[in-house]
Amino acid sequence: LLDLDDYAAAREEAQRLQASDKTGALALPTLLLLSRYVVDKNRPEEAQRLHTELLGMELGASTRAYVLVLNGESLRQAGQATEARDRFDAVRQAGAPAVFGGYAGVRLAQIDLEARELAQARVTAENLLAGTLPPAQHAAALLIAGEASYGLREYDRAASFYTRYLAELPQ
Repeated sequence: LLDLDDYAAAREEAQRLQASDKTGALALPTLLLLSRYVVDKNRPEEAQRLHTELLGMELGASTRAYVLVLNGESLRQAGQATEARDRFDAVRQAGAPAVFGGYAGVRLAQIDLEARELAQARVTAENLLAGTLPPAQHAAALLIAGEASYGLREYDRAASFYTRYLAELPQ
């Protein structure tokens, strides 16, 4: 149904599945799929309702981190940077798996960059680069650090980050 862009029917089916699924083995993955769909389609009202429902459920640490990342992403798309920052901070502070923690860190640095909090964006990006990140997140952190350094008129430092980005550019 989501392939047909029929969110209402998909949500209705998910509710039926949830009512009949006593163990949650099928309902939870279905709700997570719906959540990702509404974030990808930039539908913040539906996303907020789904995320509130999901966060009210008993979730494992990784699943909770994933929902918080999706919620933060939806809030960021809706222009609610402060609320998005809160969600991404929660992911980082909860000791989430590295893939979610790294993603949240990159988003925090990006929010700082967009808010012209350049020094904070650079520090956050540099802290991320000191750890291990998946290639796409590593590349994003390098670009954010370079952009923040450039905005701070630290041109040599910016050049260093951009050079690293080009040298380590994912194939």
